[in-house]
Amino acid sequence: MRRAAAGRIALLLATLGIAAGARADLELRDGWVAQPPPGAMATAGYGVLANTGGEPVELVGFTSPHCDSVELHRTSYRGDVARMEEVSRLRLPAGDTLRLAPGGTHLMMMRPQPLAAGDTATIRIELGDGSRREFALPVRRRDGARP
Repeated sequence: MRRAAAGRIALLLATLGIAAGARADLELRDGWVAQPPPGAMATAGYGVLANTGGEPVELVGFTSPHCDSVELHRTSYRGDVARMEEVSRLRLPAGDTLRLAPGGTHLMMMRPQPLAAGDTATIRIELGDGSRREFALPVRRRDGARP
């Protein structure tokens, strides 16, 4: 009888493990925020967004207590002219990554509070399922150097 119960428990745990492994999850690796110059209208956040779960994740909103608003921007080039376009929603497939970098896709923090190199800025990302992820990012000089 104990063997049967142990077998059922093992089967239940295995089933739960499969379900939990299929859940979408999001990490922000090597993230940092560029120190805004005094009076800046915006600054940017960088790093690598990684969907470490087994399901696609949809990024639908961004906030930070350190600025008025946060937008996901993609830089495109036409000849020598760079143009930033807001990306309102982004689907990140399971196991995929998105590099947030200067001159490419990045988080644009509008009307930031004064931040100095060495400070920490919080970014919150809202997912399509209504959940949120929060990341604490170090503030660095605009050249990316650590303080």
